[in-house]
Amino acid sequence: MKALTAAEMREVDRLTAERHGIPSHELMEAAGKHVADAVLQHFSPALPKRISILCGKGNNGGDGLVAARHLKAAGIDPRVYLFGDPQEMRGDAGANLTRLLEAKNSVLAIKQEADWKHAWPAVAQSEVIVDALLGTGLRGAAEGLLAQAIEDINYLSNYATAPRPALILAVDTPSGLSSDGQRAEGPVLRAHRTITFTAPKIGQLLSHEADSVGALEVRAIGSPSALVE
Repeated sequence: MKALTAAEMREVDRLTAERHGIPSHELMEAAGKHVADAVLQHFSPALPKRISILCGKGNNGGDGLVAARHLKAAGIDPRVYLFGDPQEMRGDAGANLTRLLEAKNSVLAIKQEADWKHAWPAVAQSEVIVDALLGTGLRGAAEGLLAQAIEDINYLSNYATAPRPALILAVDTPSGLSSDGQRAEGPVLRAHRTITFTAPKIGQLLSHEADSVGALEVRAIGSPSALVE
């Protein structure tokens, strides 16, 4: 299996649509379902009662929104936190936010520090925290509220060594981790498991913070393997 840079992964996604007619929203749907399935499989046959899904405004957050919908269909009511203004959501992520809201699911917007302080006690009591804040397209450091959330979760979990939360699951890559192998410029979320898509990323294998991914699992979401080759 080959590992890709962030730019190579974007090219695979582009060519998946251009050459093979598989639209990006189908890739996001498959990715989000894999995340939901990973949560369900981790606790099977029981269902976790308290799940917090932390979403950014980009496609990584869109994957988290899809996961929330699938978990809801499985009988779980996850808490969804969107770091940013819902009105600024665009593209596939925006469409999935609309779909989630139209199904009468609540999404709490985290726009400022006070919002995060209000939300934090419930997040801290979660059995599962799904990290869909920052994906492989990150450039530079995690900053502001996103950095605060990463640091708070790392402190809560003692860098994924404490018994609770039972599962910290990173979507595609832990937030703050550089995809291309450079040393992170800011905080990196420590996960128990990372579900990445299509192929592993260089930074998940070779960077200074590579151990932040925990158990790395690669899931196919529809891109032909020939594109990776």
